Amino acid sequence: MDERHDVLLVGVNTDKHEAYALKRDKQIVRVAQGVYFRTGKDAEVLFELYGIRLAKFCFQSAALTHSTAWYRKPVDGRVFLGGDYPYKKSIAPYEGDFRIVQSMVHPKLTDERMYELARFEDPLGQFEMHCATPEMTLIHLMDATNKNVEKH
Repeated sequence: MDERHDVLLVGVNTDKHEAYALKRDKQIVRVAQGVYFRTGKDAEVLFELYGIRLAKFCFQSAALTHSTAWYRKPVDGRVFLGGDYPYKKSIAPYEGDFRIVQSMVHPKLTDERMYELARFEDPLGQFEMHCATPEMTLIHLMDATNKNVEKH
């Protein structure tokens, strides 16, 4: 097991066989499909640090929206995305309320006026993900929301 990382992603920094063995030995805890946290680590800290990467891992064709696009980090335990279908993915539900929330926005990722490719970095390295432009974020924030008021 790579001792440098507290988050293991199947296909990124581990494979499913190693993840199975580590989970069996209680060295890691499954927090979502293909996502594992090292046992004993604070899920809130890990979600704050790796939340954007987890969103990219779970929803590869989505873009950051709402408050997440504005701050470029998780906000109040949430990462907000725009994608082709609405979906809420819980991360480490045993230890708190951390979610990746995808709204049905149908992002036109090729239109640079609406979405830009942003660079992020975490302990696993650098990666890129589409992010709503500031103008598009303001339009998203004008949408009425009954649920997930933390989008604003």
